[in-house]
Amino acid sequence: MGDRQAELANGQYELDPTQGGGADRFGTGDMTMSLASQLLAGAKTAEDVAAAMKYAPGYVRSIVLVAQKRFGNEIVQQALYLAQTGDHTAGVKDREELAKQGANVKDDTAPPANGKLPYTDKGWDAVAINTAVGQYDRMAGTDSDGARCAFAVSLAAHIFKGPTATASFAMNFASEIRAEIEGNGKTFTARQTAAESVITGAAGAISGKDGTYGDLAWLQEALHDLILDDEKGVHESKHALSKHDVTNTNQFVNITCMTADDVITKANELQDGEQYMCDWVFPNDKAGPNEEAQGKHEMLIVNQGGTLYLYDSERQGDGKHLRALDAATLARYFSRDGSWITLSTKLFPAPKKASKATDGAPAPKKK
Repeated sequence: MGDRQAELANGQYELDPTQGGGADRFGTGDMTMSLASQLLAGAKTAEDVAAAMKYAPGYVRSIVLVAQKRFGNEIVQQALYLAQTGDHTAGVKDREELAKQGANVKDDTAPPANGKLPYTDKGWDAVAINTAVGQYDRMAGTDSDGARCAFAVSLAAHIFKGPTATASFAMNFASEIRAEIEGNGKTFTARQTAAESVITGAAGAISGKDGTYGDLAWLQEALHDLILDDEKGVHESKHALSKHDVTNTNQFVNITCMTADDVITKANELQDGEQYMCDWVFPNDKAGPNEEAQGKHEMLIVNQGGTLYLYDSERQGDGKHLRALDAATLARYFSRDGSWITLSTKLFPAPKKASKATDGAPAPKKK
């Protein structure tokens, strides 16, 4: 590596903002453009250009000039957006098809979309991620937030298993939906094709340890939109699960718990790594003439490292979606007559030989 390239890698060799495009503090504009060209050597996509911008932020102006000549303005615009936001699916064709029908409800307590996920040497901090991530986000591009609780829960279940498991689940789910559609002699719509591409992009960033909270939000949106209109949710949790999951074995149990004590008793039977997808059923006071009198909201109960948690993707006043499972946490779900929790699906860790995707950092054990 030459002296100037070494300075570039260390963030010392920067463009002078007072000079014209391509000039640098050494007074050699041609050298700056040459180094920008070297940074873009082998670049083929907006993601590649964005990577160069993030690697050498002082060279963005020269990278833009070189990339404009090589790729055109559209790629450059996508790269600038990607470099600024960490949006790994910004370049997906027809991504706007995923946000056309529903209400745009946001949550200001959600983590910033460009926030980097907390990766570790062993995978990532699953407890921190699931504490922060619910079904609502801050982004204008997603609009099924109010209807995607089942997909938030299915993702949360795999987040506990690590980034590889999360990405694998999403890709498997998309592949299964495509196979079902094509098996019935039909083809993907533009919306489904865009959703599939979003899943591919977000899953790639997540498994490559470059994922953001925005990537997880887009995964929720795309998984939902593969099979549903924006304002519709699934009636059973199994519709949000992969049939060929390599990290979990799914068992449909359908256990009704009428009290918090019932829930805690069943949860105490869970071994480390086991989970329950569950439905909170409650009176729907706002039901219209053609709507169900009872509402339903999917949640997750998990034994992670010996600690029992409840995951609720609905908006929380403090922005925390993961809490210790105890009587105090469960009280609100049984505060109204006609409410109960059904443990619908038990998730067991798949046999070791079936998967190596177990890179979620476990939570501390109970003392």
